[in-house]
Amino acid sequence: MSLTEPLAHISPHPEVQTKPLKCYGVSTYYATCIQGSSISREAALWSYSLYLLPKLFLSLMAMTFTEMQCAPIQSPALRALLPKLHLNRNTAQSIIHGPVVYGGMNIPHLYTSQGLSQLKFLLGHLRAQDKTCKLLLISHGYHQLLIGILSNFLNSSYSAFNFLACSIWYTSVWKFMSKLKITKTMQRYGYLPHLMVMM
Repeated sequence: MSLTEPLAHISPHPEVQTKPLKCYGVSTYYATCIQGSSISREAALWSYSLYLLPKLFLSLMAMTFTEMQCAPIQSPALRALLPKLHLNRNTAQSIIHGPVVYGGMNIPHLYTSQGLSQLKFLLGHLRAQDKTCKLLLISHGYHQLLIGILSNFLNSSYSAFNFLACSIWYTSVWKFMSKLKITKTMQRYGYLPHLMVMM
């Protein structure tokens, strides 16, 4: 896979629309296999962590799943896994995904993992100043013009300005950052800053 191939998903792409169904199929297949098995508690947890999660998380960085899309993807696998761990399948999400220090199981959440992987990808390439960084800055500048505000849109409220944006990779990052109140200072918003002044 080339360096710039993941950036095909920064702009709308037909393949992205079918990805939730593919991930749901992987989760459902895992649930079917584990429900009919007699594996131990430890083996069930290892199978979830080492088999299913890598399959689901492999392409998360390039995806734009919403929380509503992530819930049905992860739900079949979790509902099959929890009884194997001697837990009620209707256990609260705060216990399943919460940190161990607060009494949780620390099982990764699909939406949170997607957001964190996107942030790592964005910050890593911005610091590296490589070819992918240039493509990210171009996309950022385009989105900045589209929304039409002078300040960095990533630091603005998603709920206030999302109606001005189109559904692209940056929109997903912006929504995640806004939800967690994360801000990012960028020395340059993109490759077309002078057009922002003209607007």
